[in-house]
Amino acid sequence: FQDAITSTSGRIKLINSLESISNGTQQ
Repeated sequence: FQDAITSTSGRIKLINSLESISNGTQQ
């Protein structure tokens, strides 16, 4: 899990998933 956060692709994927959840909640 730590590797996913330190790696750029893992961080982007995590941010995208969080944004999609936020957008889904707002809409």
